[in-house]
Amino acid sequence: MAEKEVPNQFACDEAFAMYMDEKTKKIIQAAMVLDVYSKNASPKELLGRVLVELGDEDDNESTFFEQVNKMEAILYEIGDLPSN
Repeated sequence: MAEKEVPNQFACDEAFAMYMDEKTKKIIQAAMVLDVYSKNASPKELLGRVLVELGDEDDNESTFFEQVNKMEAILYEIGDLPSN
């Protein structure tokens, strides 16, 4: 019986932290450009402000990641974000 490979938890945590850092930087950058940035606001709060400023309704039912994807799609659509 072959052993299953167990992913390195540290590598997974590190990759997730890098992903979150990248997304948080995009949110902060968009908030600054749209003049809705506050250093006391959480990334989730800034994301909500950015989406409202971009014309999207405040959505409490979507996950943080769904909202980030929505923000990136809107910014890409209007040409403010290069495609990955």
